[in-house]
Amino acid sequence: MRLPGINEEALEVTKRTGYYIHPYEWSEMMKMAARIAGILIAPAATTMTYRRALIILDMVSGTIKEMLGEKEG
Repeated sequence: MRLPGINEEALEVTKRTGYYIHPYEWSEMMKMAARIAGILIAPAATTMTYRRALIILDMVSGTIKEMLGEKEG
């Protein structure tokens, strides 16, 4: 079985999802997600729950979508 090259993979994924995230960029995004999770569950956040964390992430996501001019829905 021949594995696709990065250009072939990018075209395939873009066609399927509408965008492509390069593996290096994805790795950096995962590091950022880990830092955000660390902030949400830090020892100082003793009253943080999973549901409260989701509320915070929804607030952030909504703000970003608003800045991009996207509508919820």
